[in-house]
Amino acid sequence: MTLIETVPGPARRALRAPGVRMAGLALLVAAVACADLFAGRGVTPAGVREVLLGGGDPTAEHIVLQLRLPRLLVALVAGACLGVAGLVLQSALRNPLAGPEVTGVTPGAVLGAVAATGLGLAGWESPTAVVVAACIGGFAGAGLLWLLAGRETGDPEQT
Repeated sequence: MTLIETVPGPARRALRAPGVRMAGLALLVAAVACADLFAGRGVTPAGVREVLLGGGDPTAEHIVLQLRLPRLLVALVAGACLGVAGLVLQSALRNPLAGPEVTGVTPGAVLGAVAATGLGLAGWESPTAVVVAACIGGFAGAGLLWLLAGRETGDPEQT
């Protein structure tokens, strides 16, 4: 039997503290949010600043407070919800690579939306019907994968 001596490799750098990473992420989100508020035509960055500080003309106030700010808040909440949904999906399947495109949700949703539009069940007159059909298709795709994966064993690695 021979003895193999291992040579120590280069020292790993310690990862930054989670608080530093979270602060950096918060700064990045704040910078993107500010860029979203200040970008665009019709209202200059100075006009946006005036509206946010309580002044500005009525047109700029309408654009910032009724259009840009609600859209920004919905985008932030939707992004956070999608992130949590991905985390829940990966945790439930115990698979770090699990995503909606892998689990059949995305193809099912696309099929549902296209079928509803193509069959005339929904169109430009009823965009809500397309969303409902996409949700039904997404659930159907995930359910079909669930059935085909043999869920009676209870083994999440089969999925």
